[in-house]
Amino acid sequence: NYIAISRDDVFVQLANPAFDAATFEIWGALTQGASLVLPHSNMVLEAEEIEAVLTDHQVSVLFLTRALFDSVYSDSPDMFGALKYLMVGGEALTPSIMNRLVSQSVRPQHILNGYGPTESTTFTTTYECQLSEGSVPIGQPINGRQVY
Repeated sequence: NYIAISRDDVFVQLANPAFDAATFEIWGALTQGASLVLPHSNMVLEAEEIEAVLTDHQVSVLFLTRALFDSVYSDSPDMFGALKYLMVGGEALTPSIMNRLVSQSVRPQHILNGYGPTESTTFTTTYECQLSEGSVPIGQPINGRQVY
């Protein structure tokens, strides 16, 4: 109930396969018939290399941890403009950075805060980011989950 994936979508696996985010990247693509890009194993997660992968493979769905997102966004704020979905999570999002992204004319169609402890395998709640005066909300539970 938080993301609509089709066979036309392209994911990229940036997370280490041992990290819970890889579950979303790998199975999110493969169970929906979407494409999955596996970058070179020696790829350094820096803005220039990520931007090249996004452009070269026409990636439409991307998940980044908040720390990595903040870092690459500051180096290349327009790199996410062609995305259908950008999901950021792992820690509380930086409101000032998210407000800048949401306000850009060239931006992803959907910007989601993906929240959840590792034990829930990636996300428990999601929130479609909007301009915010305070912290970015964690949103509503995904299907099949309850939040207390």
